[in-house]
Parts: sequence; structure tokens; C-alpha cells
Amino acid sequence: METLKTNVVLPKDLIKHIDEVAGRRRRSEFLTQAAKEKLARMRFERAADKAFGSWKDENHLDIVSDEDMEGYLRRIREATNKRIQNRLN
Repeated sequence: METLKTNVVLPKDLIKHIDEVAGRRRRSEFLTQAAKEKLARMRFERAADKAFGSWKDENHLDIVSDEDMEGYLRRIREATNKRIQNRLN
């Protein structure tokens, strides 16, 4: 991954706590991971906001009970896990 050096202004106490957890020499790595996690959460929240209300019960008459929903979620999760495994292989 290509990197770019930049200056970021952070509160002194925050840097102190980061250094206590990650170590002074791993500050950039810690902040990179924290930023990636925050961006992933923000992207998910935006997608969830856009999708809110898109599920219509009348479009899913096959899912009327908790057991139906559990089966539906299990199938979706299995498909997702297969896609992830295919990408990793």
C-alpha cells in the first residue's frame, strides 16, 4: 500500500493514551486501523440509512414466523461466507 506522510493535530492526552496502548512506534499503525474501522462503520450506517424502509412484508410472504426469518438469515449468511471464502482463496 502506498503511503503519504501528513500532519494531524490531536489532543495531547489522546496521544498519551494511544502510546500507552499501541506503543509510540506503532502510533501510525494504530491510527490507520482506527480510521479504517470508523470509515467502515460510517459506510455501513449510510447504507443502512439508505436501505431503511426498503423491506416490505408483502414482498416476503414466505417469511412470516421467527423460524422463517432464522432460515432466511442462515441462507444469507451462508451465501456471504461462501463469497468471502472464494475471495480469500
